[in-house]
Amino acid sequence: MQYQSFPGVRGDSSSFEKLKALRLPSLGGKRFLDVGCNEGFFCGYALHAGAAAAMGIDRSHEATVRARERFPAATFLCQSWDTLPEGPFDVILLASALHYASDQAALIHRLMEALSDDGVLVLELGIASSGKKEWVSVARSIDERLFPSRSQLQEVLAGYAWKIIGHSCEQAGDPIPRYVVHIRKLRPAVFLLTSQPASGKSTLCRTAFANSSMPVVSGDTVLGRIARGQLAAPQSLQQLVSAGYDSTAIAQLTDTIFTAGLSETLFDIWCATAGDGQFVLDAYLTDKQEVAFKNYLTERGYLPVTLSWQMDVSMANQLDTQQRAEAYQRYLEQAEPPERLRCFKVAPLPTQNRLQMLPHWHLDSPRQGQAVSDTVTVSGWVMPRDHRQLAGVRVYIKSTKDLANPREVLLTQQRPDVLTSLQLTTQQCPAPCGFRFSIARADLTDGAELGVLVDGQPIPLVNINEGKPQAASDSQIVPVRWQRWVKRWIKK
Repeated sequence: MQYQSFPGVRGDSSSFEKLKALRLPSLGGKRFLDVGCNEGFFCGYALHAGAAAAMGIDRSHEATVRARERFPAATFLCQSWDTLPEGPFDVILLASALHYASDQAALIHRLMEALSDDGVLVLELGIASSGKKEWVSVARSIDERLFPSRSQLQEVLAGYAWKIIGHSCEQAGDPIPRYVVHIRKLRPAVFLLTSQPASGKSTLCRTAFANSSMPVVSGDTVLGRIARGQLAAPQSLQQLVSAGYDSTAIAQLTDTIFTAGLSETLFDIWCATAGDGQFVLDAYLTDKQEVAFKNYLTERGYLPVTLSWQMDVSMANQLDTQQRAEAYQRYLEQAEPPERLRCFKVAPLPTQNRLQMLPHWHLDSPRQGQAVSDTVTVSGWVMPRDHRQLAGVRVYIKSTKDLANPREVLLTQQRPDVLTSLQLTTQQCPAPCGFRFSIARADLTDGAELGVLVDGQPIPLVNINEGKPQAASDSQIVPVRWQRWVKRWIKK
C-alpha cells in the first residue's frame, strides 16, 4: 500500500500538504531524524533544505529499501523506535505514528532525550475531544487506538517547552483532527533587565515580578556585597571590586571588570546567587556586555530573554550631571538678578587694634549672599577682651550717605550659647553680648559700615552693601567666624 505521495505517485497521505503544515524549522547544517520515515519523503526534504545529515527509521523493510533508492544521500534503518540511532539530533519528526506506540508518553520522552540542547521535536498527532485528562480510545476504519485529550497531552509535555502550531492536513478516514506540536527542552530562562540606570529596572522587579518565585539578582547589590566582603569571590575579582567600588559609579566598575577579563567570574557569581533555575537580572550592561552574557547563558543551557520598554531615563550619568550643574552655576553667576532678588555683599574691614580690644565677634545677619528685603535685620554678638567692659559696648552702623550720624545700638540679647563656647558662665558675665535691630534697605543701598564702640573707641568690623551674587571664590570673604576666634581664645 502506497502511503507517502511523490510526483507521479499518489499515496494515502498528502505529503506535500503535510510538509507545509508541519512548519519544520530551518534545517541548514543540522542533523535530522524521521521516526517512522516510510519511503523517506521528509529525509529527502531535509537534504534539499541543507541538512548536514538526514536519517530515517521504519519497521517496514520494503519502505526503507525504497527510501534508500529515492534518497541515497540519506541513511535509512529498518528498526523499531524502541532503540534510536545515536544522537543528538537537531530536528526529530514523528508524524502520524504516535498512536502505534504501546507507551506513547515514554516514546515522547525518549525522543526528547535524543534531541540536542536547542533541538525541536515536531510531533503530528490526533488529539481527542474530551474535557478530562485521559487517553481516549478511538475506533478507526482499520483498528482502534488511544489518543490523548488536550489535558492529557499537557501532562505528558509538562516538563518541556511546547506549542501547538496548528492543524495538520486532513487525511481520508481520520476520525479525529490532527495537530502539529513543536516541542523543545525546557531551559531555565534568565530575564535580562539591562537598560541604563534610572530607566525603571528596579521598579519592574518590584512590580512585574512581585508575585513570582523567581529570584531577582541585582548587579549593584552583588558588587556592593563583594566590596564589603559579604559575598565570596575569587581574589582577583575581590581586590578589583574592593578598590574601585562606588555605589554611584557601578557602570564604570563593570567596565573595569570586563576590561580585566573577569566578566565570566562575575557571571558565575550572578548565576550562583540565583541558584538553579530561572531568575531575573537587574544590572546595567552595554550592548557588547549583554551579548557576552547571553552567549555565556546559552552555553550553559539557559534561555536569555531580553526585556525592553520605553521610558525616559530619570537620572543622567554622573559626568553629565556634574557638567550640567557647573554650567548652570556659571549661568547664574553671570546673570543680573532682578531688583528684588539682589543680595548682600559683606566684607570684613581691617583695623589695627581690633584683636587687642575685640578678639571675639560674629555677624549672624545679614550674611554674604543673603537676599535683600525692604527691611533688613542686623544681628550678632561681640565679646571684648575684658568681658567686664560689655556694659559700655555699643554697636554702630553708619550709611555712606551720612557718615557723620551713625546709629548706635545697645547690647540687649542674652547669648548663653556664646558664653558656653567661651567657657564663661552667666555669673561671670551677666551682661548681654548680643545685638539685634532692623534697618531700612535704603540705608544700605550705597553701603554701610558696621562696627563696635569699646570705651568710646570705634572698631570697624564689616562693610555691608547690596549687589549681585559673588562667584564661589569671592563668597569665601565672610565676617570673621566666631568659632575660629573661640579656638584661639581657648589656646590662650
